[in-house]
Amino acid sequence: MSEAAVVILNFNGRDFLEKFLPSILEHSGNAEIVVADNASTDESVKLLEDKFPTVRIIEFSENHGFAGGYNEALNGIGYGDQIVDNERFGMRRFVYFNRLNT
Repeated sequence: MSEAAVVILNFNGRDFLEKFLPSILEHSGNAEIVVADNASTDESVKLLEDKFPTVRIIEFSENHGFAGGYNEALNGIGYGDQIVDNERFGMRRFVYFNRLNT
């Protein structure tokens, strides 16, 4: 397991993955890249399998919603117990969530 992971919750975001995932892969260092697919119907998973073989895919058979999807993904990759609140260490937290039809 990597020391860090970038976890992306996806629901029918194929076009966004195709457009933005190359940049994430380029700038993520040694972090594991994980896409948790929230039961998409737009061939997002096929795109990931065909064009992004280094990305770990977690496929859900049903849509767990935003918070539920992230909880399932983090627990599924073994990071669920290791989330760190950066404010405890005096670092300003910056989190960007893009809620696309989840």
